[in-house]
Amino acid sequence: MRHFLFLCLLVGLALPALASVRVKESKFLSVEEALELAYPECQFERESIFLTEKEQKSAEKLAGHKLQSRLLLRYTAMRQKEGEEPKLAGWAYLDTHKIRAKRESLLIVVNPDDSIRRIEVLAFLEPREYLPRAIWYAQFKGKKLNKDLRINRDIRGVSGATLTGEATVIAVRKILAAHQITMHPKESKK
Repeated sequence: MRHFLFLCLLVGLALPALASVRVKESKFLSVEEALELAYPECQFERESIFLTEKEQKSAEKLAGHKLQSRLLLRYTAMRQKEGEEPKLAGWAYLDTHKIRAKRESLLIVVNPDDSIRRIEVLAFLEPREYLPRAIWYAQFKGKKLNKDLRINRDIRGVSGATLTGEATVIAVRKILAAHQITMHPKESKK
């Protein structure tokens, strides 16, 4: 009986330590690390963009969802080879939104053709079992804003993380809509 109690005490003390090791091993990237991964050897210009009320309404109509804020944080990536003019590599947008009760931050990376280059999860405060695997986020690559950029259309659902999947798709739709409104305002009026 004493051995059993000792074993229970030992396991009880070890579990929190093991849990903290697991969390440290699955650390998220910083914004700088994610930008470097998306656009190696580029220079970045960070800008805060404030949408007008009209731009916000247009973006919401395109996205099919309300924007939580009129503020966008955009990084423009420029690549410059020696002796040449800088060339646009693309953009990255930081988006923070609520999933259930807690927040997630994504870096949504956009190509010059307005398609998704990649998505990086920078912070995820919900329980880890609700975080989809990297392969699920990879399916966004090359996708553009259209009526089929939705779960169970162009994007497969994710078992066990339905709310996270839906929140991600909504975030991508909002960012692509705001991107279109700010980068191609004449085309957005069509």
